[in-house]
Amino acid sequence: MKKKMLTIVALSLLIVTAIALVACTPGAEAVRTKYENAGYTYVPTSAHTLGLETESVEYVVAATKAATDDAAQQSIQVVLFVEEEDAIAYSDALAVEYAEAIGAGEIVVALDGKFVLMGTPEAVELF
Repeated sequence: MKKKMLTIVALSLLIVTAIALVACTPGAEAVRTKYENAGYTYVPTSAHTLGLETESVEYVVAATKAATDDAAQQSIQVVLFVEEEDAIAYSDALAVEYAEAIGAGEIVVALDGKFVLMGTPEAVELF
């Protein structure tokens, strides 16, 4: 009886954890809204536009914020991959391709689980 109860509790905990992890992943609309609320303009783009296989990408969100007298132009590209391995490979490729800009502090490439973020430091920090 105790063994059966422990099994049920363990399975319940596993299911709740899985649901929580899925629920915590922001959708494309939530990411887009977050940046629009911060003064960014949505830029329509797709996995195909970035040269990525569409089957490996959940969504792409790109946004830009015009330069002002006080701040330079800001931009961000958020890509959510289906598999974390694809995100790692894309992040590594961007790091090589944009190494000079990254070294100069103009661009940040960040990996956050299945998300790859590339953009200006302020825009990436907002994510």
